[in-house]
Amino acid sequence: MRHEELQKTLERAKRCLARRDYGEKELFTYLLQKGHARTDVEQVVKMLQSSGLLADLRYAQAYCRGRIQRGYGPLRIQQELQQKGVDSDIIAEAMRKQNVDWTALVEKVRVKKFGPSKPDSFEAKQKQIRFLNYRGFDHSLVADVI
Repeated sequence: MRHEELQKTLERAKRCLARRDYGEKELFTYLLQKGHARTDVEQVVKMLQSSGLLADLRYAQAYCRGRIQRGYGPLRIQQELQQKGVDSDIIAEAMRKQNVDWTALVEKVRVKKFGPSKPDSFEAKQKQIRFLNYRGFDHSLVADVI
């Protein structure tokens, strides 16, 4: 009976990983929510880590790429990964491996949202700054663009 439960947990975890990468904590939480025993989940996560099917660095890199393509800045991406339980060292490594010109990205995001012309009023400038800060770009990047 015990082996069957462990096998079911492993199969569910592999089905999840076949769809997309998961962070270790994210997969752990998901399996617990689906009613699997904590000991089985712990064992499955360790098995998947040792086999290389579950890796926080790979997950963080894929997450970074996806969020960068959608126009999010480094601060927002780091915050989201921290909320998903990824270690800060892994986040820093994943961010380092992204070859991104943040200034070009913030300009691209600004132009997509507000058009090519620079803001001409104080209110318009503040609106663009708030939007870009919300997207995760720090003040110095935003100031360079606006």
